[in-house]
Amino acid sequence: MKKIVFTICSNNYLAQAKTLGDSIKETNPDYKFIIVLCDKKNSQIDYSFFNHCDILEVDELIIDVFEQMKKKYDITELNTSIKPFIFRYIYDNMGADFVYYIDPDIVIYDKLDCVENILETNDAVLTPHILKPVQENKFPTVENLLMTTGIYNLGFLATKKSNNIDNMLAWWSNRLLTGCFNRRYIGAFVDQLPMTHSPIFFDNIIPSHNFGLNVAHWNLHERTISKKNGKYYVNDTEPLIFFHFSGYSPLKPEQVTKRWRNYRFKDDKSALKELHDDYRGKLISNKYKELTQYKCVYIKNSWLEKKVIYLQKILLYIIKKLDTFVDFLRTA
Repeated sequence: MKKIVFTICSNNYLAQAKTLGDSIKETNPDYKFIIVLCDKKNSQIDYSFFNHCDILEVDELIIDVFEQMKKKYDITELNTSIKPFIFRYIYDNMGADFVYYIDPDIVIYDKLDCVENILETNDAVLTPHILKPVQENKFPTVENLLMTTGIYNLGFLATKKSNNIDNMLAWWSNRLLTGCFNRRYIGAFVDQLPMTHSPIFFDNIIPSHNFGLNVAHWNLHERTISKKNGKYYVNDTEPLIFFHFSGYSPLKPEQVTKRWRNYRFKDDKSALKELHDDYRGKLISNKYKELTQYKCVYIKNSWLEKKVIYLQKILLYIIKKLDTFVDFLRTA
């Protein structure tokens, strides 16, 4: 059985991608690892440094659709929009039996056997953002917010070759070709939100309930990291399969994620902090500081576009404040 993992990134994220690839080679050496570069190779980068990774430039893989998408999407939208097309390319051209997508800012800590076991009788595995409700008495709740970004985190998707997956990829590709926007106010959130419907539209698309998969800052309320005999565990019982370091910056090691500035480590001696410190060291040794300076060739934000995006954020902020004021008037 041929098993392939791919990730997608631009040159500025190659340190993260190499760290992911290193972890796959160490824990799951029977998987082939591919970096799909949503960028052009840069003559100033020594790509021999990524010696165990196959690096493929996206515009050489899906030429026709990429020409359409690169004209209308920003860099985040573009990186996510190509995902189903790359799945299709790998299945059609590389003879794979199983294809997984994994975000570049993930590290694998254990065998992926639990995923393979699910795929013995199913066609795809999704990982929900959360598996338990957050105990809170405010609106909007975490559950409300996740309805605007997607129930499942598409930093991970495992698939098995089948007609069912062919149909799912065709549907997903169609949605992302024209609507892979980061515009939650109109019900669009890149590649992720459409996949909320996938277990309804297609058979054998299964959400995993394994707490060791896709641990990240958004589900730490239900998952405590510990370490025993040199191995990381979740809630003291389940092995940590992979951690998603979404929004983590090694230049700000006191923050769990840059997305919530006040979300900082409570205990500098915790296993969670140790996990992040170890990741920080790997990123730096994989040339994080040098590689982050490179700007993706497909970024074409004009001065006017930047101003419009900034204005959009201000208007959304005003709308939120008006909602709060309306609630106050109703209860006054």
